[in-house]
Order: sequence, then structure tokens, then C-alpha cells
Amino acid sequence: MVDHHHRVVISHGVNLVWTLVLYFPPNNLEGFTAADWLVEHGFNSVLIGSVWTGVSPSAPGQIDQRYLIAWDRVVQLFAEPGLWILFDFHQDMLGGLYQGEDAPELGAYSGVTTTVMGLPALDFPFATDFRSFR
Repeated sequence: MVDHHHRVVISHGVNLVWTLVLYFPPNNLEGFTAADWLVEHGFNSVLIGSVWTGVSPSAPGQIDQRYLIAWDRVVQLFAEPGLWILFDFHQDMLGGLYQGEDAPELGAYSGVTTTVMGLPALDFPFATDFRSFR
């Protein structure tokens, strides 16, 4: 990654993902509001995790504009003091069908894996630790 002068950028940042329903942070102290604090403490970037369930919760190709507007508030908050913003189209274990989060049911395949083996018995993140399966 390079800046507009073609210099290599070294990012020192934080990962900000909001996986609770409505899938974007509220505009209060429980949400992401610490942009100035991050800059004051030497951070220069944030990775923002958007989720498929928030972008298109009901049907393929139908975008929830309210979701994008809500994230725009966060982007502007962090861009104002000069933080670099990286976007992550986030998911953990695909979606609720597999006890993960972030993909809506319309995007989670429930074929051979779920019919032959059954659904995972442990919640995220434990299901990703194969030592726990016996």
C-alpha cells in the first residue's frame, strides 16, 4: 500500500467489526467514537468490517441504503482526523446456519455438510478449533 506520493505506508491500526444486529455501530459511546483518541495514541488506520447480512439482508442484489449511510457516518468520523480506512467484507463461519455470523440465510448453503454431518455443536469461535471435535 502506498500513499499519493508513492511512499510505502506502514499501518498501525485497529480492527473494528460490528456483528450485532443492525450490523453497524450506534452513534453513541457504545459505538465507534474514539477517532481522536486513536490519533493521539499513534494509530493511523482502522479496518472496518462490513457484513453481508447488513448490506443485503433480504434478497440478492437488494442493498440496504440505511446500512451504507450508517457506515458512512463512521467512515467520516475516522477520515476527519486523517486515519486510513481499510474495508473488510467480514464473516465468521459463513453465517447463522453454521453458528457463525455475517452471511444471511440466502447465502449459506445447507447441503451435504449439514444433512450428513449435522450442524456444528459448538458456538463460534470454538467450532473453528478442530481439537474440540471428537
